[in-house]
Amino acid sequence: MKAVHLENDSVIWSRLKLGDRDALSQIFRIYYSDLHNYGIKLCGKSSIVEDTLQDMFLHLFEKREQLGQVSYIKPYLYTCFRRSLLKNIQAKRQMDLLDDDLQLQIEPEEIALTQSNADLKKKVLASMINKLPKRQRELIYLRYYSDFSIDEIADILSISYRSVVNTLYKAMIRLRSDKTALGVLEHLLIPIFGFSIL
Repeated sequence: MKAVHLENDSVIWSRLKLGDRDALSQIFRIYYSDLHNYGIKLCGKSSIVEDTLQDMFLHLFEKREQLGQVSYIKPYLYTCFRRSLLKNIQAKRQMDLLDDDLQLQIEPEEIALTQSNADLKKKVLASMINKLPKRQRELIYLRYYSDFSIDEIADILSISYRSVVNTLYKAMIRLRSDKTALGVLEHLLIPIFGFSIL
């Protein structure tokens, strides 16, 4: 679900840089829930996710004068949050996770359908996605569930544009190769993903 913005991102960010606590509250209200959900999908530990988010928002306000200008807040926050979360996981040693070991899972409820037998189709599609390698699952989540562009995903994950495209392409090929599941879904994937990754 996309957040509704009452102001341009760059205006809100400028207000934050000037010390406007309302701007920080607005950013927090708009993005906290999505960031929290993303963090839970990556590591499954709500305490680490919540601590990381609290620290990140506090850091934003404390270091506001040193922040560069940001045109789009959402990808900036996802990038900062992901990096901070990975550092916290490693530092606290609560989980033995590195970048390639993230456990993101798509839930059936996150797939929006209007066709008949929607519940079954959601479960089948979620199962198909969850069979993908971890990096492919994460890119599917960021591209199709969080609505990030290829460039934004590349920035968030600190990988090249071409790597994002190639990984999404491989994910789509793998999804299409699951003939049994596709037999159940029939025309479901084309309306949702359109098999267009750009």
